[in-house]
Amino acid sequence: MNKTFALVWSEARGGWVAASECARRRGKSSGGLRMTVVALALMGVVGAAHAQEFPKEGVIKHGTGDIAIDADKNTMRVNQKTDKLIIDWQRFDVGAGKQVIFNQPGRTSAVLNKVLGQHYSDIRGDITANGRVFLINPNGIMFGTSSRVSVGSLVASTKQVNQDDFLDGETMRFNGPSSSGITSEGRISADGGSVALLSEKVINNGIIQADRGSVAMASGGAFTLTLDGNKLLHLQVDRAALESALENDGTLRAHGGTVMMKGRSTNVMPSLVVNNRGIIEANSLDGKSGSIILDGGDFASINAGGKLTATGGTTRAGGTVTLKGKAVFIQPDIDIDTRGAAGQTGTWSITAHHIKISPDAITNDVTLAASTLGKSLATTNVSLVSTVGHIAVNAPVEWDASTSLTLQAARHVDVNAPLTAHGNGAAIAAKTLGGDLRINARMTLAGDNAALALIAKSNFELRHGVSIELSGKGSTYETRDGRYTVINDVSQWETMNKDLNGRYALGKSLQAGRVATIGNDSDVFTGEFEGLGNTLSKFEVTGDNHAGLFAQSSGNIRNLNLSSTSVTTAQHARSADKAAGALVGTNSGTITNVH
Repeated sequence: MNKTFALVWSEARGGWVAASECARRRGKSSGGLRMTVVALALMGVVGAAHAQEFPKEGVIKHGTGDIAIDADKNTMRVNQKTDKLIIDWQRFDVGAGKQVIFNQPGRTSAVLNKVLGQHYSDIRGDITANGRVFLINPNGIMFGTSSRVSVGSLVASTKQVNQDDFLDGETMRFNGPSSSGITSEGRISADGGSVALLSEKVINNGIIQADRGSVAMASGGAFTLTLDGNKLLHLQVDRAALESALENDGTLRAHGGTVMMKGRSTNVMPSLVVNNRGIIEANSLDGKSGSIILDGGDFASINAGGKLTATGGTTRAGGTVTLKGKAVFIQPDIDIDTRGAAGQTGTWSITAHHIKISPDAITNDVTLAASTLGKSLATTNVSLVSTVGHIAVNAPVEWDASTSLTLQAARHVDVNAPLTAHGNGAAIAAKTLGGDLRINARMTLAGDNAALALIAKSNFELRHGVSIELSGKGSTYETRDGRYTVINDVSQWETMNKDLNGRYALGKSLQAGRVATIGNDSDVFTGEFEGLGNTLSKFEVTGDNHAGLFAQSSGNIRNLNLSSTSVTTAQHARSADKAAGALVGTNSGTITNVH
């Protein structure tokens, strides 16, 4: 008899699992659920009959072919004579030790298997095909631990497919009321093709592989799938489902291709939609980089742990790892690697409504721990994007690699704890699209050829007492106004006289003796000088009628500290015209946050 099951929190598994409605909604379990029981519970079929040896009562509804069982009774052969074949089955099972072979005209030929009966599909044996296989069963689909599927492409769904779509084109719509699920615990391979599992609940505890192709797990109420032969071009979740759930505890692999987990839910429970604790691999192959996508849309959550790799090897740039959801929770054990040839590292991007980086504890409002971010920056560029609110860095992040950290928020970015990058070529970019950029803690890029971009839609605020260091050779600084020349020694300071209308940034605190004043009685500084909170110590300048580090300024000078500055006017200067100041002799511009 079928029973009613719901997703409940499992401390043992660290996520949402299926259990009887009479079970506690949260709390430690005494023994834990066996994986197969959980999988069947998701399909609502616990206690269903044992798997049959072969699919039963097959009737060809479109196309030409025949169905036969070999004399040894271990193999069923479906001999497909036309490019498209549709078969209605009362039941579609494959027993352990049995195999079903689809002999198809070509690699892009397709067979649609539709289950009309009331039993879920229990696949424990082998399915082999040289072309595309579609399996539709609204009652649920289970690929057991002993199952082996080797096909050109596989699409398995609990939603009904539009038959005309299957016959007429490559774009197919999947819809229907079924709330049953799909679980894979065996091995599915479709190298050069694609594997797509489409249902309201999809679990993988086995191995799914499609090198040079695509592996897709999608949960929701309706789907649109676009194929070009065996290639998956597009997968869209058209409608959310109340208890949509995707979980990978096994291995998803598509070297030189794409691995995608895409879910849409109307439920607000965290960690419910896309949950990865397994291995996902999309490394480069045959000159093509790979990509990994975990997508919960604008209303669902991502819970990401395990190992995700999209490396480029020795010949290619690294690939991409993309995580998107209303909320994204990164577990401390996550292992991200997008390294590529000759330092061409790929990118890990996280997109959520709000992003908070905090100490190691992950809570409902924390995206990831600072230590996890620092560890990941050793092997990948990281991009954090807040689509609705703000980004807050509330714990120190430090790394030593030529990688980049990007912070982009719809509203504010608050750097409340130090950011420190030691590697040559490291980069930090912080950008707001509609709010303030507030630097409340020290930022350091100590390596050569480092890059810093601080681009605020509204205000850029550097707290007094906080400094930004860009001390390496060849470093760059950029704001929404453009690029600045970084000054890191006295000779660079004095070269400002060659372009008094330029943009300059002080990359570190400097100590010097006598230096040339910037500008003079006739030449006025009209540019931008950004001190980045650094300090000029023991500078000594002598001017004529206008004496100061800047003789005259009508430009903008900000975020600078002065210490033990000595300013002297020349003896021949006319006393009536003398104007002297530690920073500026005569100012008609703007001076902000200078101490």
